[in-house]
This record gives sequence, structure tokens and C-alpha cells, in this order.
Amino acid sequence: MIDNIYLMKQALKAAGEYGNVLSFKGETIIWKDGATPIDISSAVALLRRDNHVRTVKAEARKRIEAVAPVWKQVNTARENPSDPMFKKIDAIRDKSELIEAHLATLTDSEAGEYDIENSPLWD
Repeated sequence: MIDNIYLMKQALKAAGEYGNVLSFKGETIIWKDGATPIDISSAVALLRRDNHVRTVKAEARKRIEAVAPVWKQVNTARENPSDPMFKKIDAIRDKSELIEAHLATLTDSEAGEYDIENSPLWD
């Protein structure tokens, strides 16, 4: 999982404020002018949520490719679009969406501790 300092830096870069940072002490930003020009907590939370979604999608991709690699999916789609493999893949995608929706209901701390790979929602 991505740490808070990385997320803070990404949020500052996205907001165009990274150049105003003197340094970091742990998770505290030391500003060049001594002031805090922006509140980045919401940006950090958004980036953290985006990271959770990317992690869920990566796990779904791994599970889908365990059912069938992309080349097999493409070839099968041409020859037999009703192959049962596609139902399995669709089920994985549906579960991925459920996990993403579930993560959105959690606090940042809860979401950070959530074991995406072993989520019971995959079952």
C-alpha cells in the first residue's frame, strides 16, 4: 500500500504547490514561507481512494488472467462469444465493483487495513 508521505507529495504536485514545500518531517509539511497555503487532506484522501481502486483492479486482472490470458479471451470471443469463460470473467468484474463500492464506505484507516486480495467478496 502507498504511504501517506508519497500521497502528500502527489497531492501537492497535483495542486501545483510542491514548489512551496521546504521539507517533510514525518507526515508534517514544512512550508518555505512558514504558512500552509492549502489543506491537502482531501486530496490525500482522494489519492488514497484511487490507489485502493487501482489495487482492486489489479487483483481482478490477475484473477481474470488466471481464468484465461488476454490472447485466449480475444481468440475465444471471435470463435465462441458464448463460452462459459466469459461468465466467469464477468463475475470477477462484478465482484471487483462490489469491493470498490465497499472500500468507498470505509474510513481511510479501515480501507488502508482492508485485505483486498483475500476479501470475502471475491468468493
